[in-house]
Amino acid sequence: MVFIILNIENMKSAHVFSIKFLGFVFILSGVLKSFHIAAFSIELAEYGEFLLGIWVILHNNLIAILLCSIEILLGIYAFFSYQKSLPSLCVFILSVLFLLLTGINYLYLPPNERINNCGCFGELIVLTPKYSFYKSILLMGISVISLKNIHSPPSESFLLNRYLFYTFILCLIPPIYSFYFYDIMRNSLYTFLFIMLITFILGISYRLVNLRTSNFN
Repeated sequence: MVFIILNIENMKSAHVFSIKFLGFVFILSGVLKSFHIAAFSIELAEYGEFLLGIWVILHNNLIAILLCSIEILLGIYAFFSYQKSLPSLCVFILSVLFLLLTGINYLYLPPNERINNCGCFGELIVLTPKYSFYKSILLMGISVISLKNIHSPPSESFLLNRYLFYTFILCLIPPIYSFYFYDIMRNSLYTFLFIMLITFILGISYRLVNLRTSNFN
């Protein structure tokens, strides 16, 4: 009996750690890509050329901004929110997508046609196709653990929660700021304002995601 109780507690601990770890990774990934959004949009265009299609090339800037914002949003909800079902499920879906893309890039494309930098963490952390694929496998495994304690589907009320919309609007600010100001501001000033902006957004988002989500878990 004691073993069963300890096993249940360990499962809960693993679930909590996994979703918070994924939340941290997604926030970090979205923020680092947002720091130089133009570079990430170029990498997206490369994926469009070899893997995803012409529509990605035509709308790479918009897709880059939206993808970074969604990553930051999911990371915030996974790390801070009482509501775990929706973030866990969305993180799992994105992990599957990233695994497919990095897997195709590493396993099926000829070496001379591979995308050398996946852009997963912007320009700060450059991963080769091999290590990008291994990273995707690891995150996929952790995302599976994060799904273990989900016993009910996400609440429709949570999906319609206005605070979710407010947080998403906040998450749009870093990549949009980068898109318009990265090339026209000094590096030191741009970096300082970017860090202040991220700190402000995380602080406000922490308050927003917990205003109502505890009622929808």
